[in-house]
Amino acid sequence: MGDPNLSSRSLSRWFDTSAFQTPAVGSFGNAGRGIVLGPGAWNCDVALSRSFTVTEGHRVDFRAEAFNLFNHARFGNPSAAMNSASYGQITTARDPRIMQFALKYSF
Repeated sequence: MGDPNLSSRSLSRWFDTSAFQTPAVGSFGNAGRGIVLGPGAWNCDVALSRSFTVTEGHRVDFRAEAFNLFNHARFGNPSAAMNSASYGQITTARDPRIMQFALKYSF
């Protein structure tokens, strides 16, 4: 019924690093590709725009955009380099909420 180690995961210890060891020099290890998965991510980007006619031939355009609207933490993948001090840790995150607004007057 799922991974029993999910409840013990944290950003400072995403996977059990003691389950891996460096292979002998000149040989390949026996761990398959893609066996360590990072945290999932979801995102909601929104854009709204509206055009207003001021007079004949004059117009005002308004635009609002929000990236990662709900400001949900989107963490990067854990470090998988065994010789790194941050081995097994998540030390990066993607962008926080970013909002931008634009106003354009056309004549």
